[in-house]
Order: sequence, then structure tokens, then C-alpha cells
Amino acid sequence: MGPDRTGNSAESNHAKIVRAMTSILKYEEELRDVLRKLHDATARVYGIHSAKRLSERVPTHLFQSSRGGAWAMSEAKIGIRDGHMYSPRLMSRLDLSIRSGVVPFLWFTTIMRDEIVRFGEVLRELSRA
Repeated sequence: MGPDRTGNSAESNHAKIVRAMTSILKYEEELRDVLRKLHDATARVYGIHSAKRLSERVPTHLFQSSRGGAWAMSEAKIGIRDGHMYSPRLMSRLDLSIRSGVVPFLWFTTIMRDEIVRFGEVLRELSRA
């Protein structure tokens, strides 16, 4: 494409979409490390969790929390919450009590690499307790 009205070369909408989607994919791949940390700590993960099928999974991870798990994460400066996530039908379908507590990691989380490492460390400590 030629220059736009400011004299700069304009990027096509298609190129912008491809660039944006590539950035999203890269970020999602980083968040998949959370799933690996959950597996390492033998947490119960809901949904697709086979390493061979990770590309089929959105980076929303739902796992069952141990008693006090969210509190321990909070103490480590990792902001998560647990509960029924306003989804009693999902809890019922997963055969979980609304009081049992699940923890979601969502794709729009601003989690960073060092937080993923800390998350794994805290999770391992909880799994040993």
C-alpha cells in the first residue's frame, strides 16, 4: 500500500489482524506454562489437559483449589480467587460442591513469567502439605 494522508506507509487491515493474532497466540503459549505448573503439582485440571492437545485449549484454566490455596497465593502476591465463579451449573456438571472452590486462570490475566514461576513454587508447597 502507498503512504496514508500523514505520509506514512499504511499497513493493511489484514496485516494488522495477522500481527495482532500472532501476538495473542504467543501470549496464550506463555499462559500454557500455568497448565504445566498445575500438572507438576498434581492439581486436578478441568478440560483438555493432554500436552499433545494444548493447541486445542483456550488458556482459561480451571482447577480445584486446596483448602487455603487462594490465601497462600495471595500471600505470595499472586492475585487469584476461588469459589464457584457464579457458575453453579458448571460446578454441578463437574460433580463439585459449590463450597469446594475452584480457581480460574483466564486468558485476560496479566500474569507475567515470574508470576508463573512463583505460582508453580507455591502450588508445589501446597501439594506437599
